[in-house]
Amino acid sequence: MEAGYNGALAIHVRTWIATKHFSTILSDEKLRKRLENLPEIRTFTADLNAKKLVFSRVKINDKTITTPYREALLTDEHVSLLNKSIPPPE
Repeated sequence: MEAGYNGALAIHVRTWIATKHFSTILSDEKLRKRLENLPEIRTFTADLNAKKLVFSRVKINDKTITTPYREALLTDEHVSLLNKSIPPPE
């Protein structure tokens, strides 16, 4: 933001989880307005039981809305790595 970047933003699954689906970031009014004005925000999340990555578009207005647009299969190795690095849901 401070560097003036105005392009698309991609959010990693661990960042998405750590920020509680961006709710902690959106509590900062300055950041929220900045994110609302970006041309595109996308994230990917994981459904480890189904062994899938889910890619979504993110729209920020009065709340955060995600719209899935694609899925990709995960290898067993990737599932294992994500299981180790992603905390369980609260």
